Amino acid sequence: MHIQTRQSSRAVLYGRLFILTLLLCFFSAIKTDAKPLQNSGTVFYTAHKPTGVLQHMQQHSLWESFVDMFSLGMQQMRQRVDHLLFLFTLLLPAMLVTNRKQWGLFGGVGYSLVRIFKIVTAFTIGHSITLLIGATGLIYFPGRAIEILIALSILISAIHAYKPIFPGKEIYIAGGFGLVHGMAFAETLVNLNLDRGRMALSILGFNLGIELMQVFIIVLVIPWLIILSRINFYNGLRVAGAFIAGIASIGWMAERITDTPNVISSAVMAAFGYVVWLVVALAVTAIMTFFVKAGSSMSSSSYSR
Repeated sequence: MHIQTRQSSRAVLYGRLFILTLLLCFFSAIKTDAKPLQNSGTVFYTAHKPTGVLQHMQQHSLWESFVDMFSLGMQQMRQRVDHLLFLFTLLLPAMLVTNRKQWGLFGGVGYSLVRIFKIVTAFTIGHSITLLIGATGLIYFPGRAIEILIALSILISAIHAYKPIFPGKEIYIAGGFGLVHGMAFAETLVNLNLDRGRMALSILGFNLGIELMQVFIIVLVIPWLIILSRINFYNGLRVAGAFIAGIASIGWMAERITDTPNVISSAVMAAFGYVVWLVVALAVTAIMTFFVKAGSSMSSSSYSR
């Protein structure tokens, strides 16, 4: 019994260390970037034309143009921190069941995978629809309003990650706000001023690039979250993630309303430079807690015998 308690305490310690690392990265970024970065690139709605891609497409075959747009789609998904933050904040509590209007315990691997698949699919369908409509010029979407709504979507998902405000309805939120996020993706294609002959293939390549990068990032992160959600300290990780996402969304909304970078938005972009190390820390923490939990179960089984 003492061994089991000691191993459980060790698992909680690992989790708390990771949460502390997460918060330290965020606050150190704020301290480092105490002055707003005027050229931080966080005011996303002032999108520029990817002239290099446009020139390359005009000089090459349709297949090479498709590959260019595929690469551009992957780049867009990788660099748009706000899209990824919305999706992962919405997925933070996806492995948990609700209990009396609070997030409860781990719902099981099957339960988690089904919910994650539904949320990601809804988000994909949503942004694919408006990407198609916006890129073809059927409807014009005002850039500033779109980017403010994207920041708002992150704030809503952060509140939900902290306390369930629409339990069981995450797919509708993912799909609905996916429509908004797709409008931002469409802006990139609109700025290219492509001719009709290349438009269909460009939209296909661009969207496939977005989806492939999205799947890659999800596969890279979600397994560790599923493992960690089985441990009690995951509540602390969920709350910390919701807090950081909420602060980031407020900073982005202020920036996009005033058209001026601020301390928070600049810090988020600076913290994004630590993302690889945070994923590594997440994986290491998950692996260590998994083996500690497995050892605890084996000790408990031996003790009962």
